[in-house]
Amino acid sequence: MSARKPRRTNGHVFKRRKLSHDSSDERESSVESAASLDNVEDGDPSNDEGAAVTSNHADKTSQIAVDLPVQLRHSRISRVAQGSTTLPGDLQMQVSNLLNDVRLDHDSVTKQMRPTTNMLVEVLKEVPSQQPMSLAQAQSFSQKNLRITIPWFQRPATDVKYTFSFVAPTRVTLAGSLAQRLSTKKQPRKLVLMPEMPAEMFHEKDYLNYRAVHKRAFYLACIASHIQKKTGKEFDMNFAYSDDCEFVPVIRLTENSSERPLIFEVCPVFPSTLGLKEKMTPMHNCLRKEDLSNDIANATPAYNSCVRYLTSTKPWQELVESAITKAENYCDACYLGSVWLQQRDMSGDQAQGGFGLEEWAVLCALLLQSGGHQGRPLFSPRYSALQLFKAMLQVLGGRDMYEPLLLRGNVNLRKSDLPIIYDADTGVNILYKMTPWSYERLKHHATVSLAAVNSKKTNGFEATFVTKVSETSLEFEQSYTIDLTDSSQKSHDTPQRIHSILRKGFSDRVRLLHLQTDLKPGWKITSSAPSTSPAKVVVGLLINSEAALRFVDHGPSVEDKEAAEDFRQFWGEKAELRKFNDGSINESLVWSKDSCVLEQIVKHLLLRHLKIAPTNIKISPYVQKLQLSDAVPADEAFTVINTKLQALVSTLHHLDGLPLPIRSVNAASELMRSTSLALPLEPGFAQPVDLVIQFDTSGRWPDDLRAIQYTKIAFLTKIGDLLIQHDRTWECRVGLENTSSSSLGTHNNCFLDIKQPSPTPQLPPIIFRLRIYHERELHLIQQALSTKALLSQPLRDAYQSALQTQKQTLARVNHTTAIRSFSTTFPTLSATTRLLKRFLSVHHLMPHIPGEVAEIIACDVFLNPAPWSTPGTSTTAFTRCLHFLSRWDWSAEPLIVDLSPAQDMTLQRRQELETRFMAWRKLDPNMNSVAWFIGTNLDNTGVVWTQGLAGQDPKLPRVVASRLTALASAALQLMKSADQREDKLMTQSDWDDIFTSSSEDFDFVIHLKDSVANAARRSQKANKEGKFKNLQLANMVDVDTTGIDTATSYLEDLQHSFGNVAIFFHGGEYSGSTVIGGLWRPHVRPGVARAFKIRLGMSTVPYETGDVQGEDEEGICTANIEGMLAEMGTIGEGIVSKITRKQTS
Repeated sequence: MSARKPRRTNGHVFKRRKLSHDSSDERESSVESAASLDNVEDGDPSNDEGAAVTSNHADKTSQIAVDLPVQLRHSRISRVAQGSTTLPGDLQMQVSNLLNDVRLDHDSVTKQMRPTTNMLVEVLKEVPSQQPMSLAQAQSFSQKNLRITIPWFQRPATDVKYTFSFVAPTRVTLAGSLAQRLSTKKQPRKLVLMPEMPAEMFHEKDYLNYRAVHKRAFYLACIASHIQKKTGKEFDMNFAYSDDCEFVPVIRLTENSSERPLIFEVCPVFPSTLGLKEKMTPMHNCLRKEDLSNDIANATPAYNSCVRYLTSTKPWQELVESAITKAENYCDACYLGSVWLQQRDMSGDQAQGGFGLEEWAVLCALLLQSGGHQGRPLFSPRYSALQLFKAMLQVLGGRDMYEPLLLRGNVNLRKSDLPIIYDADTGVNILYKMTPWSYERLKHHATVSLAAVNSKKTNGFEATFVTKVSETSLEFEQSYTIDLTDSSQKSHDTPQRIHSILRKGFSDRVRLLHLQTDLKPGWKITSSAPSTSPAKVVVGLLINSEAALRFVDHGPSVEDKEAAEDFRQFWGEKAELRKFNDGSINESLVWSKDSCVLEQIVKHLLLRHLKIAPTNIKISPYVQKLQLSDAVPADEAFTVINTKLQALVSTLHHLDGLPLPIRSVNAASELMRSTSLALPLEPGFAQPVDLVIQFDTSGRWPDDLRAIQYTKIAFLTKIGDLLIQHDRTWECRVGLENTSSSSLGTHNNCFLDIKQPSPTPQLPPIIFRLRIYHERELHLIQQALSTKALLSQPLRDAYQSALQTQKQTLARVNHTTAIRSFSTTFPTLSATTRLLKRFLSVHHLMPHIPGEVAEIIACDVFLNPAPWSTPGTSTTAFTRCLHFLSRWDWSAEPLIVDLSPAQDMTLQRRQELETRFMAWRKLDPNMNSVAWFIGTNLDNTGVVWTQGLAGQDPKLPRVVASRLTALASAALQLMKSADQREDKLMTQSDWDDIFTSSSEDFDFVIHLKDSVANAARRSQKANKEGKFKNLQLANMVDVDTTGIDTATSYLEDLQHSFGNVAIFFHGGEYSGSTVIGGLWRPHVRPGVARAFKIRLGMSTVPYETGDVQGEDEEGICTANIEGMLAEMGTIGEGIVSKITRKQTS
């Protein structure tokens, strides 16, 4: 993926950011910073103790260019430089800065709009009066005289008795957020003109059966005709629906001359005397077909409140004005609410939720007057803007509005199927434009945001106000697009029917069910209104991961005849009677395991009840990038390994004959964390399961590092003998490692491989690799490092490397314990982490990004999910990982994750980690040693996984961190493009593009033979024909090569020999990747001339040019690119098929 130019992959354009260097980095390398960091023994720059160590690894990476694609938010980098960090106490300051950014200069905008506004007000007052006329006369007059098509909603019956007329408006009121000075900078410049229709135009019962709505439609047509005559082509004029409400057509005028168009809406309103609010509550029926009886069972709450709203615009304006005067911070609270709603794509339009800034402002104003005990104000006028905002979230998220909330009065309203906040003074349900699904979404986001903004551990500002929440692939865990174009059931109430059917069908499988339809389009004033029936419905789901994959549903008992009959009527032929193990006989549903259960439910129910064909339903695909073979499903494979481990640990603890008792046996492997990219029971799998054993403390251990290593060998040999005696089917072999440091004994140099037979004849054996940890080693290494004057530089590097390795060993054990616990708490965490590792692998980043780092990032998505809830699918969680990586400004912000089961990391601990991060950035502003700072409750340094070993490059250099940021951003951009398509769904081709990498960005590419890759080796062995298949599979793992990945070993050799001249990229261990990409460091770029001297650290050739200024031609050289590539091929003889260079112009 590249962020510069599009690349077409599989027929799709996918952007890919180019890897690049900048020679200016070479000039800007900070020797002082590198030296200061090298003085630190344990990777902690806040520690002043330590020996002075000189190292050139910082100089190597200082020349790597970093072009951060992430915009610094809220001057965070300056606060780091000043020694200040973003903690919860800074929330008020951030809110103040946000308010300064979003406040609109209303005086300037009002001045700009005043001439046009005054002109339109005068035009409205000059509209000629029209005498009362019948329906036929009104339609004829409209066509012949007005030349306007009346914007009817449900055209009146031909025999209606009421008349239509036009009388000059009683008054023209300016309304909307702009008129009330509540608009923000990003909102459209829209002003609403509300001419009030005179009371004499209406009769007592005109609030019934659309009578007032029809009279208003004719009134609007008269106004449209007159505006057209008076303004000509000054405006682009259309009819549209106010707030997407089909009862309320308006005239929308858009200026053609402005760079940022000014929008004016003309919305006639009713007099306050129209109808009695007591007869228009949400429980009344005002659309009566045959008689005038009030059929409570067929109440019309939306219509009733819509009519009441059009009679109450003036009282609501006065209410808001009173709140502005009464509460000093009311306007700012509305600005915060506006930003919060915009980030979630919520507005007053019905298709966007039906709850926007107007509803927010009115509700907040009402709660400053009432809503509390005995009708007292619920909100204090002395609240700050942030307090008012949080109080609003508490009301919206903490109360069930299906139990009506009554304000400013006492009306008998029963529990409803629709949300109700009823203003008894005006008779309006503030939520009248909301549907059950839009209210549930509003309530959900209010709850999540309140938790984020109230958190004492993390700062919720960005999650609440900055992050765009409403992108489909990020917000919902599964999405469907239902095409209604050819459906016989297509009508304006189809979404309501879909919702009620699916809500009942999903039961507890879904936490949130949301429906999205398109905004109703505007239309020309000379045309009839288009159909309001939606052409498509997008269904978004938040899944209950524990219940979503249930394949058998238990229905009512056969003895409950009424419930059983209802069950059969709802599910049709899918329902069947079954007897279960407990003896009960119930109606039931059995779903296929071949496809997603939720998808089966959707297609079955919509076909049965709405005749919507399955071919008209599209589903967003899950990411299918994990299973490398069909031998054993992932969850079963990890379960088998865990079971085997528990049995082995029990066996070890019960061994007799060991010199010392065993204190603990702990896993230290990604296989035990269920996060390995390759599955443990795949054919030919050769990765051992790492274990760490620790014995009780004893003075019998030697006090010398080399002697300790020999003692370990003796211990492991004894353990192996005892295990073989316990089970003769096991094979135990002691192996050696780190033999280059055996003379010092600084590194562990032995392990015990325990090979257990395969669980079944079709699966390979399981190998555990046991190492001994002795805490005395850490003390001896630290003691040796404290003798600064006695150690040479190479020796100090060796001890320093050993110290970091010891700390990583301890950290890996604790990390494994934590991740195993969270994998149980969050069932989709394992698959999420593996998806993230697959993404890193296909883009050749795994060697530079430790698996533990990927696991911490994945955990953070589950532990700190705001502004969303905890993800229920691995695809959604992976997408949010990419979202985090694309936005994380790692140069200015640490990542701090609490991995404790109780989530009880103290604020002091977080502040200590922040302090260490600032120390690193002050000592190493160029990030030569540490790019990513990742602190947890298990790691008080923040760099245990991201800082390289002594004398080597940093584990995660800046160029890799920047590359990952760019790749994640490109992937998110592709998802945004999918969200803007008509069906709003990712396709499998889109996912393929995200998981496809290109080698064209590398300076050179080393191609390995197919037989080298683990995946290829497994495939070849699995496909071999054998007479005895079980024996073939059992012998598929070669003990001599266990834990050895040929491609990784070759990569290590390349880094050792050429790490000072190039950076290498690969898919990582056991990835099956056959490509190693290389990027020359800036001083080794082809054709770059430099003075020749000894110890240049690279192969050179004379610089061939006839025009060298300022130097003798004989003293000029350049990198021997061809020679170094040839040497790389020689090192990889037998495993390298070819090496290609990037073509330069």
